[in-house]
Amino acid sequence: MPPASPADRPLKILHTEAARGMGGQEIYLLRHLLAMRDRGHDVSLLCQPGARLAEAARGHGFVVHTLEMGGLLRLLRGIPAVRHLVRTHRYDVVNVTSRRDALIAAAGARLAGAPLVVRSRHLMSPV
Repeated sequence: MPPASPADRPLKILHTEAARGMGGQEIYLLRHLLAMRDRGHDVSLLCQPGARLAEAARGHGFVVHTLEMGGLLRLLRGIPAVRHLVRTHRYDVVNVTSRRDALIAAAGARLAGAPLVVRSRHLMSPV
């Protein structure tokens, strides 16, 4: 029997966020994590150490991975770290949100062979 396709099973999803504070985008992302888990998906978060979103997500029982983001050196170190994380956990979807985490996580996820990398924008004004 062939293995289940992603449409036939819960997805493993990694969301990423570089902000350390807790504003509108981070609140939206936390609500999104909760909603996706309620739908049966295995959802994790990658953010910076000390981020308020990390504390909130852990408080809701999510697995939270941390990585320093920002600056060229952290970018160069972060890409292979994300590649390793995505390969190790075999994420089906990596959803990046802000510029800093998008540069690191999208590149690392692509190098890891993640089936889908999504860039989400959470803006109050129309694009």
